[in-house]
Amino acid sequence: MDVRLRIGDRTRGARVARQGDRLAIRLDGGAAVDVAARRLADGTWHLAIQGEDGAARVLRAAGFADRSTRQLWLDGRTLAYERVLDTAARRADAGAGLSAAIPAVVLELRVAAGDAVAEGDTLLLLESMKMVMPIVAPHGGVVTAVNCRAGEHVAPGTPLVVLSAAETPPAP
Repeated sequence: MDVRLRIGDRTRGARVARQGDRLAIRLDGGAAVDVAARRLADGTWHLAIQGEDGAARVLRAAGFADRSTRQLWLDGRTLAYERVLDTAARRADAGAGLSAAIPAVVLELRVAAGDAVAEGDTLLLLESMKMVMPIVAPHGGVVTAVNCRAGEHVAPGTPLVVLSAAETPPAP
């Protein structure tokens, strides 16, 4: 599968091939890696990564995916990225609910229903495995629902915040 990813201000293409629990990933103009992924009982992942140079690393990971937006936590480091979607796919993504990817506790709510948010704003903080994980707005819009409260334990897939699409002004 070919994907386009935006990591920070940079957009890169990648080819990802999956066979069972293995992923072969090649970035455009970059290195290729082979990843063996195993889901652990606590909802996190054990990743065995082998680069083209033969170097191997083992990481513990957790992640969050909500339509095109992704966050990956690797041994305490956070990587935020998004799949680059065409306009029709973005419209389908606009009303998405943001949910927990792993069992967590809502540490702090930073928005309420009716709040306007910009892309990248932190909506809430989750805590799991002694890590604090920010859940950020994948696009600008208005918070239409908050389905959790501080201190609440949430299961993976539980919709926590729902955003409407940002209003786009008409073209002149």
